[in-house]
Amino acid sequence: MSAGKTPGVLPHAPALPMSRDVHTYSQFGSSFEPFEYTDWIDESMSWKDTLYIGDWSPLAKMRVTGRDAIKFFSGIAVNSFAKFDVGQAKHAIFCNESAKIMGEGVLMRLAEDDYLFTSGPGVAWADYQFRKGDYDAKATQVGGRQFILQLQGPNALFVLEKATGESLRDIGFMRFRETRIGDKTFLALRQGMAGEIGYELHGPIEHAHEIFNALMQCGRDYGIRRLGGRTKMVNHVEACFPTPSVDYVPAMFGAEERAFAEAYFSANARENYRKTDGSFEYSDISALYRSPVELGWRRNVKFDHDFIGRTALGARSREPATDHGDTGVERRRLCRRLRVAVPRRHAVPIHGNAAQPSRLRLRGRGDKRQ
Repeated sequence: MSAGKTPGVLPHAPALPMSRDVHTYSQFGSSFEPFEYTDWIDESMSWKDTLYIGDWSPLAKMRVTGRDAIKFFSGIAVNSFAKFDVGQAKHAIFCNESAKIMGEGVLMRLAEDDYLFTSGPGVAWADYQFRKGDYDAKATQVGGRQFILQLQGPNALFVLEKATGESLRDIGFMRFRETRIGDKTFLALRQGMAGEIGYELHGPIEHAHEIFNALMQCGRDYGIRRLGGRTKMVNHVEACFPTPSVDYVPAMFGAEERAFAEAYFSANARENYRKTDGSFEYSDISALYRSPVELGWRRNVKFDHDFIGRTALGARSREPATDHGDTGVERRRLCRRLRVAVPRRHAVPIHGNAAQPSRLRLRGRGDKRQ
C-alpha cells in the first residue's frame, strides 16, 4: 500500500504573522493572505471610524539608481519630473504608444539618483523598457526583500506616533521619511486611498513581523483592525481608484506588446488578466483597455517631456470628457451610484493628539497626487 501524499504547505504572506483563527485565504501575488479576519463590513468601517493595518508586500518593487534614473522614468511615465524632491512620491502612470495604460504605481525618490517603484504589472513594463534602452543606471528587482504595510484611518497617525515615539506631523501628503520602532528603521510614506489619513511603511522583510506586532499592540486602544484580502477591493471601490484586471486590463495583448507579455507573464497569468466579471459584452480584449484620461487621471499627464504614448495621449487629452470621462465628472457619477462620499484629499493634520483624537482637524491644501 503506497503512502498518502503529504498535503502542500500554504505559501503564507511572509510579512503577516500567522493567524490561527483564520481558515479562508485569498491569493495575492505568489502567496496567500487571510480572506477575512472579522468580516468585510467590520473591516471596511475601520478606515472610516478607527484604522486598519494591511499588507501590500506582494507588490513588485523595482529600484533604479544612477545618473540616468530620472531620464529613464521620464521617458516612460506621463508624469512631469520637473519638480520631484528627495523624500517625495508620485503616482506614476505608464502607457503604450496607443496611450493605453500598461501599469501604474508609486514612485519614491529615495536620494538624488535613487528611486523605488512599486506596482503590479507596471514593474514588468518598466523592467522591459529599461532593458531595451541604454541608460547609465542600474535596475534591481527588490521583490520579496521588502515589506509594504499600510495603516489607514482617522487613528492611524496616533497609533504610528505612539509606536515610533515621535511626531510625524511634518510629513506632507505623498512625502516620506525614515522613522523607527525600537531599533528597526523603515520609511513612512503619507498617503491615503479614500481621503482618510494613512501611511505606507517600507522596510526589510525580516523586520515585518516585529513592526506589525508592535503596531497591533499600540493600536488596540484605538480600535485597530486587520484588513483581509476581500476588503481591500472595497477600499478601492470607495476611493473610486481603478484596479488592474478588476476595472481595466493592462494593454498587453496587442501585436506590439506580444514580446513583452510573453517574456514577463506565463500563459496562465496572461489568461488570468483576460478574465473579467460583469455584464459588459465585448468582441476584442482592447475594449477593456483604458487611457489615463478615461480613468480620471488627466491631471497627472504633463507634456513637458517626451514619453511613450505622448502623441496619442496628446490627441486624446484635447477631447472633451465622454463615457469614461474625467476626474471631475465620472468620478462623482460613480460615487453617487455607489452612494459613497466623493473622497477629499487632505494634507497633514495640524491639530489633535492621542488623548483627544476627536479634536483632529485637517488642512485641505496641497493634498494632490502629482
